[in-house]
Amino acid sequence: MLTTGQVTRSWFLALHLPQHLQWPAVIAMIVLGLVLLTTGLSIGLHHLVRSWRDGIEPDGGP
Repeated sequence: MLTTGQVTRSWFLALHLPQHLQWPAVIAMIVLGLVLLTTGLSIGLHHLVRSWRDGIEPDGGP
């Protein structure tokens, strides 16, 4: 929305901030999303590797 110039205030948080804070808010949200994604993937992979190492099936069976 900010790059095209067609600004319609809706659910997008950055559009409700003062103009000098909009791009930092966009960047912060992207960074937060990437941190959450990598954390979730690393936790999932950690548990998957641990279950393979212990000989446990992914569905919880022996």
